[in-house]
Amino acid sequence: AAVSPALIDEAAERLMGRRDTHLDSLLERLKEPRVRGVIEPVMTGGGGEIDRLGDDFEYVKDLGLVKVTLGTISPANPIYATVIARTLTSSSGARTATSGSDATNTARPPRI
Repeated sequence: AAVSPALIDEAAERLMGRRDTHLDSLLERLKEPRVRGVIEPVMTGGGGEIDRLGDDFEYVKDLGLVKVTLGTISPANPIYATVIARTLTSSSGARTATSGSDATNTARPPRI
């Protein structure tokens, strides 16, 4: 049977609920400006703006958070895509709420 987006969401939800060590580590890494500087453009479709020769990109790639397939940068796997999208959306909402702006981030995981 094929893995559906609903199954990926369900798996991500369960993993996030269990707070597995590797997902806790991922969530902590997403707080780092150099990681966010790479991940945010990937998740919003601006991956072409990333300096692929830069230290930040190499760092994020070495962490196993992203992969490059046929020249396209994407999250390393569907679970990471879901967790990253939810984290960026919720943290963006928190920043927006504290700044008084009513703009929202519509980051969604790319289709994999």
